[in-house]
Amino acid sequence: MQGFLQILNKGVRHRAAAMGFVLFMTSTVAQAGWFSSASSPDNVNPITAEQVKKVLEQNPQYVYDALVAYQKQQAEVKQLDIQKYLTTHARKLFYSKNDGVIGNPQGKTSLLILNDYRCGYCSKARLIIDDVIKNNDDVRVVIKQLPILGPESKYAAKAATLAQQKNKFDQFDAKLGALTKPITTEKVNTALKQTGLREQDLTANTDALDAVIRENYVHAQNLAVQGTPVLIIANSNLTKVEFIENVLDQKAIESRIKSFQS
Repeated sequence: MQGFLQILNKGVRHRAAAMGFVLFMTSTVAQAGWFSSASSPDNVNPITAEQVKKVLEQNPQYVYDALVAYQKQQAEVKQLDIQKYLTTHARKLFYSKNDGVIGNPQGKTSLLILNDYRCGYCSKARLIIDDVIKNNDDVRVVIKQLPILGPESKYAAKAATLAQQKNKFDQFDAKLGALTKPITTEKVNTALKQTGLREQDLTANTDALDAVIRENYVHAQNLAVQGTPVLIIANSNLTKVEFIENVLDQKAIESRIKSFQS
């Protein structure tokens, strides 16, 4: 996923540079009067490479200003695309049968956390979310697996997904969370056994479980996610869906919940 985002960012920078140059040249040409207002080709003064080079050397700030303006424009467009994706795919994001749910399953306000069991910040965020649940009995919390920290992360994510499919996510999540960090394959297998599941069950369903994780990666890419944890909040009818910026600020999270419930 990180490689995809790097490619995406690189592409945006290249397009920005190209557009910035075009904007710069359009402005410069107009100011310099190199093109006649007459429509006849005979009245057009050709632009030479030397002229372009000279203007660039004498006015480098034009290029910079154009690039900054274009990058800002692209960032705004990207934000609109992300918000559109959130709204369009809200039901898939918040009500997938493959995602674990804690808190009140019937809660009117939903929190979605993109989680990696080997992520230290995710562990801290989960502790905060647990406290949020204790203080807010009308909140439904969705745990969507986004393993980005290696094979052990993916193995844990697949095990959690299997547990959810077997209606045992709560038990597995609690057992795995109680084990010492970092999470390893052996510890995941221990949590599976303690939950009444078997390693063989995971192996037998590995292709289907991989497909679920790949779908989560697609969601992450379209949401421009660059790491975990990520927290998203939605109202009951999914007409209002937004990111919560600081996932480690319990007061800020509870404040947002209240605003969505009012």
